Amino acid sequence: MGKSVKELRDLYAAKMEAAETASRVGDSEKRDLTAEEFTAFEKLEEEAQDIKRQLDQAEKLEKFQQQRAAGNAAAGGGVPGNKASSDGDQRDLSKFSIARLVQRKIEGLSLDGIEDEVVKEGFAEAARRGIMPAGNVVIPYELFAMNKEGRDMIQAGLMAKRDLTATGGTNGDQGGITVSTQVGRLLNALFNKVVLRQMGATFLPNLSGNLDIPRLVKGTSPTYKTETGAADETSPTLTKASLVPHRLPTFIEVTSQLLRQSQENLEQILMSYLIDELSSIFDRMGIQGSGSANQPTGILNTVGIGAVFAGGAASNATNANGAAPVWADFPNLYREIAVDNADVDSMGYLVNPLMVAKLQTTEKASNTAVFIMPEGAKTINGMKAGVTNNVPSNLTKGTSTDCSAAIFGNFRDLWMGTWGGIDLMINPYSRDTEGIVRINAAMFGDCAVVRPESFSAGKDFKV
Repeated sequence: MGKSVKELRDLYAAKMEAAETASRVGDSEKRDLTAEEFTAFEKLEEEAQDIKRQLDQAEKLEKFQQQRAAGNAAAGGGVPGNKASSDGDQRDLSKFSIARLVQRKIEGLSLDGIEDEVVKEGFAEAARRGIMPAGNVVIPYELFAMNKEGRDMIQAGLMAKRDLTATGGTNGDQGGITVSTQVGRLLNALFNKVVLRQMGATFLPNLSGNLDIPRLVKGTSPTYKTETGAADETSPTLTKASLVPHRLPTFIEVTSQLLRQSQENLEQILMSYLIDELSSIFDRMGIQGSGSANQPTGILNTVGIGAVFAGGAASNATNANGAAPVWADFPNLYREIAVDNADVDSMGYLVNPLMVAKLQTTEKASNTAVFIMPEGAKTINGMKAGVTNNVPSNLTKGTSTDCSAAIFGNFRDLWMGTWGGIDLMINPYSRDTEGIVRINAAMFGDCAVVRPESFSAGKDFKV
């Protein structure tokens, strides 16, 4: 029987490490490799590339089989779940504990069991992608990309604003509640909804280098001529969008006592933040990232998207301080991309909850009781509508500082890339005299609208 994908990944990582070691045997003596040493290095490199070819084939076959299985599950009403690991792997991963991992690192002990396997796979994954982790722990993307319930974990990290202590009970320091022997299930914090994947955005996980996405921009069109008339030159231009890694770092501080006394509830605290906080932040960047101060550029700040003005206005100057939405605004948002022939693929509207409440009480025409967004509907203008507080409600126009945005577009032309898994650094020393452990984390991601013509937005809706 052939080796599994995981076995091939481990073999490849080990062989690459051996080749790296062989390439440096002369470093300590500050000399070049001898002929024999270079031959040994070449042999290891060739073996690594042979394993890589086997791994590529195995991954391709596994992906095909998983897609078939996912299709069968979806046809039967089930959830495809994690496409990167088997049922057995999922059962093993369910035993993975960040709390145990952190505790062993603090105590200077080597990792064992599932924690050791997961971290090794994290470093192996980083090596395959040409990434040099800065931390002493790497959580692999491929194993945790999606659990069996279909929960997306692409954007993951740690985020906290207050220290947690085992005895704390005051507002802002409530770690002590997790030590009780009769604590119920810990409830997660509430975060802005992550919607861009369901809207159809193109996600590119596990990038390594920078990614340029070139495209042609239509030039002048040819015209009919007489029998001997000279042809017109059509001159399309070439432009590009780029994805480069933007670092999103954070840390959480936890007391050693809490780590020792409350593993299970601590697990929920850490994993909740790993999944939800950075996922929501990355989604927000796709919508409204400024493109400055190290942020990616989101849809609303992309140059060249179509502009619509609230209240059915023909120009930005019509309503100096914004206006309430009317029915015409939403066909107008559609029009802006349709006139550029971009009304294809994954089209939909993206609004915030304040806009939903307004549209559900705003008639298309007076005295008809027909509302722009009917009660309970998940559509606007017959197309899907995504709702999240990541769509801003604090935009400024004139004297108004509470304007909301509304977006329409072909979301497939929003590309969102991530580089590797979660880079963790467990630091028990920065506040060791206080018995506090700091866990630093970072993820790297970027987003880009690859065709600005595919989106339109209004930014002056008074709701």
